[in-house]
Amino acid sequence: AAAAAAAEEEEAGFSWSPQPVLDSELRGTRRMLLTEAATIQQNVPNATTILGPVANLMACEREDVAYALSSLLGNKLLCYVTIKEDDCTALYTYLKEHYGVCKVLSLEAARVHSEPVDQSHPQQPLRIQPQPGAEQALNSDPTGMRFGFVGYAANLVHLSPALLQQPIYSGGGGGRGTSRQAMSLRQTLCSYFFQKIMVFGGPE
Repeated sequence: AAAAAAAEEEEAGFSWSPQPVLDSELRGTRRMLLTEAATIQQNVPNATTILGPVANLMACEREDVAYALSSLLGNKLLCYVTIKEDDCTALYTYLKEHYGVCKVLSLEAARVHSEPVDQSHPQQPLRIQPQPGAEQALNSDPTGMRFGFVGYAANLVHLSPALLQQPIYSGGGGGRGTSRQAMSLRQTLCSYFFQKIMVFGGPE
């Protein structure tokens, strides 16, 4: 499935995958967390909603954007993601025992306050409201070209269409007793890591 998603992304032009760049030589256990992702997913007993490490779930159309987002996330790219909380617990135990590390995130338990999505676009980008300081500047130049505005980080990553169709029932960070609502991978995963971060390009 991961190979099919990677091929799909390349065909669509999204061939740049964010990778950890803060450590120029990614070796040992840290590299294994990426290269052995498929094996890890298969070996965790009774866990059916392990999506894999963050770095393997995203692709970018532009190399410079991939590098910028990699620098932004750093070691968070090695965090393993599950949908269900029970799977997150089982994965934590497995990673701790076999790799000595245990950065995991359950999207059902993640505290997110997401924006609505644009259902007319196949990638379902978020309709993000600009932060107050940026809103005034962008309103004076809606295209953002004068400021080199590339886009919101949460919308600059390409996600597998199959994963985008997977509903994730999150309480949205409202605490116990909050009714859960179906959200997309972009509304949960991307909102959690990128929030309202804006990406700007430098001079050409």
